[in-house]
Amino acid sequence: HPEVGLMYLDGDTDLGTPQGGGSGILDSMGVAHLLGRGARELAGLAGQPPLLDPARLAIVGADPRETDDAGRRFLAGAGVRLAEAPEFMADPAGVAASAMAGVAAASGPVVVHFDVDVVDSGDLPLGNFPHYGSGVSLAAAMTALGAIRAHPSFAGLVLTEVNPTHDGDGSLLGRYIQGLASALAAGGQNREHG
Repeated sequence: HPEVGLMYLDGDTDLGTPQGGGSGILDSMGVAHLLGRGARELAGLAGQPPLLDPARLAIVGADPRETDDAGRRFLAGAGVRLAEAPEFMADPAGVAASAMAGVAAASGPVVVHFDVDVVDSGDLPLGNFPHYGSGVSLAAAMTALGAIRAHPSFAGLVLTEVNPTHDGDGSLLGRYIQGLASALAAGGQNREHG
């Protein structure tokens, strides 16, 4: 739907294409297909590409080692907001709120894609495809999620990539769930009183 925005909290920018020679895993191509690149059959699922207006997309917290300069130029040229891990960690709530305001500026609902691999795997090794050394802490990610949840355009949350086999005793999953519950509750309270 043209009025829907997307906040993408992910360790990757997911700009791979079938022709790009990467892993070939479609999961690494999600943003590319949303923006009209990649396999025609996927990029045109809803008719004429792109599936998502690039101005309605913000990517926050991505590990800068996972995106090359050509990918950054593509995103900037398309009008996609990108705040990689170092910028994000300088002010998680501020960066998230600013990105959310930009994506929601045209009105309409905003859906949040939250991939656990946005969190440095040294802090929370639950990601199916780990990212070590990004510097994004679970606390920072949850602070950002709370700021996003507080925005009146927040419409829903999709959680991805948790691999419970990386958590033998369940303690990591418990931290993750507690963090999510706290962030969503705090964001909801701020939204009601804002």
